[in-house]
Amino acid sequence: MSGKNIIEIEANKDIDGTEVFEGTFAKTHIDELMLEFTPKHVGVPVATLKGDGGASKEIHMIPLRGREGRFAVKLAGPEAWNGIRVHMVRETKGHLVKVKLIGKPPA
Repeated sequence: MSGKNIIEIEANKDIDGTEVFEGTFAKTHIDELMLEFTPKHVGVPVATLKGDGGASKEIHMIPLRGREGRFAVKLAGPEAWNGIRVHMVRETKGHLVKVKLIGKPPA
């Protein structure tokens, strides 16, 4: 993983369809996004990446097989992101522990 940065954002927040987690980080080209919830959470999280000029990308997270409470998705594209918003779909709840981003700073 040469030249890659790992950014971890501690969340420790209960989220649902109305209560969200929002965090910011240094502008980064994200290759992989991972969310860690407590193992007994319910529902599927939705992450929205935010960039300059109001750009955004909504991502419906995919559960990691055999790793209860963990979700990950690989991203592609030239965009650099600097913020994230995480909420749950419909009327489900979950306790978000951590957000992990793997990527590289823009050139």
